[in-house]
Amino acid sequence: MSSDVILETVFPASMSEAAEIVADAARERRAVYFRGAGTHFQYGCPPGRAGIAIATGAIQEVADYSYRDLTITVGCGVSLNRLGELLAQQSQFLPVDCVFGGDGTIGGAVAWSPPGPRAYRWGALQDYVLGVRAVDGMGRTFFAGGKVVKNAAGYNVTRLLTGSWGTLALILELTLMVRPLPEQLRLLSWVVTKRDRLERLLSCLIASRSEPSAIEVLGGPRWEKDRFLRVGDHHDECRVVAVYEGSAGEVDALCDELRRELSEAGLKIEEELPASSYASLSNFLADVARSSCVYELSVRPTRLAAALDQLRNLRPRASFLGHAGLGRIFAFADEDGDVTPESMVRLRGAIATLGGRVTVLRYPWDSSWNRTAIWGPGGTASRYMQGLKDQFDPHNILNPGRYVFPP
Repeated sequence: MSSDVILETVFPASMSEAAEIVADAARERRAVYFRGAGTHFQYGCPPGRAGIAIATGAIQEVADYSYRDLTITVGCGVSLNRLGELLAQQSQFLPVDCVFGGDGTIGGAVAWSPPGPRAYRWGALQDYVLGVRAVDGMGRTFFAGGKVVKNAAGYNVTRLLTGSWGTLALILELTLMVRPLPEQLRLLSWVVTKRDRLERLLSCLIASRSEPSAIEVLGGPRWEKDRFLRVGDHHDECRVVAVYEGSAGEVDALCDELRRELSEAGLKIEEELPASSYASLSNFLADVARSSCVYELSVRPTRLAAALDQLRNLRPRASFLGHAGLGRIFAFADEDGDVTPESMVRLRGAIATLGGRVTVLRYPWDSSWNRTAIWGPGGTASRYMQGLKDQFDPHNILNPGRYVFPP
């Protein structure tokens, strides 16, 4: 974060200490910014005004692990790697991809983490957050949700906080639902050039009774160095990857089912990739160059191939990874350094014709980018979002400027 805006960084050792720091800041009307492991602090907008940063990496208490009930309660500073290791001891896992890498904290992931490939079958991170302990912009500690899977009482505040970029509350502790760890992972792959074949293949995969965990479409220079995921130099060429996981017998049966369905559609499985290749798909934002812009296209899944055409026409050197079943494409400007607000406005207009939208996730923090160029024009939901912000943080001290709300 910018050194002229962050006046001081504090490192609370406990949840109570972090809550006291926010309460003090609330009384003084001082801005506070939250940081876990710092894996994605360059995403979003820059800090809006001078304040302090709260680094939560030391809040790593594992308060409870009820493995028979498939729940775990941890502090916000627990890294995703450590969480995965704890769960693996009981042959369990959190079926959410570490898109920024495993060094990131669970608190940072819940505050904002784009969906990974597995979200197609397993759902997004918000689906696994059962309860939270948090502190709002008035310095008040509160609890939301619960510690059991079957909990439907009251408003679902946990979903509201998940993905709010820390602008509504500082999440201190989380109770998460987990699942049994799959025994086997298989990646089936195709290289596709023609749009009509891409649409036919994706349609078959999405409608398939074989239930893949992920359906990914990737292309561009970024993947050239990957031995297994790379694609050719043809402008329209892309790679499709279908991911299957579960018990060994289950995965084999699912792949056999897909093979039958593809045969009926005049298609076939072209190749199988090593299971280790999944790490590159899962951690797709972990190694993006610090100077690169990152932007997201969201459309209906049936229009993903058309959206890729628009992206390649307007940004021919952009690399991309698309979650086909979700209709979301993440573009990386590794070889596409002339990304400007004007270029994003043109792309946003093209995607709007498909009923979709474009959001700029990372960009140079300079004055040429305004909030409309980054987030797009505000709709009717903006008024309701601002109303929620005013309830949780009436003095606008929590991460001001970093998200859609004015600084």
